[in-house]
Amino acid sequence: MVQSGTWEWLLQGFKFELETEVKPRTVEYYYKHARLCARWAQNQGLDDPYFITKRHLQAFLYQIVRNSEMWIGGNGAICKAQRSERTRWHYYRALKRFFSWAAKEDYFNQNPLNGIKLKAPKPPPKAYQRYEVLSAYELFTLTLCQLPPDLPSVVVEAVRREGFLFIPQKCPARNMMKI
Repeated sequence: MVQSGTWEWLLQGFKFELETEVKPRTVEYYYKHARLCARWAQNQGLDDPYFITKRHLQAFLYQIVRNSEMWIGGNGAICKAQRSERTRWHYYRALKRFFSWAAKEDYFNQNPLNGIKLKAPKPPPKAYQRYEVLSAYELFTLTLCQLPPDLPSVVVEAVRREGFLFIPQKCPARNMMKI
């Protein structure tokens, strides 16, 4: 049995509550992030969650991005990844849910996360480029025509290779196909 008033007790209650409201993956998402914050707080000497303040949470959210994440890979190599603002947002969302729940359960007089506002990060740019399939006639026309010297070398090489059927949509060579 976990002693009441500890981080483990509070996290267990949070997890039990989540399990009745959301899907299992969401439970793990929120629980994992809240547990890492609790571990950080305990390392800072905050064994009782009642004493955590807005200032502590600001320091935690700062540390998330400031410190890089390290782990040992399957081959024994030490891997290191710099965290981004998106990482901070994930922790903020989970902690907001955790501390809101704890305040609702009257564990805190008020939510220590109140007053900390983070903007949602912009979505990452799309990593793919749209391609269009060429007809046999268009491919034949491209291979016969003289390619302009300012055409990107990747396109020139692709056109010269037999059987290449894809040209990027924004490629200047596409204008030459309209005869």
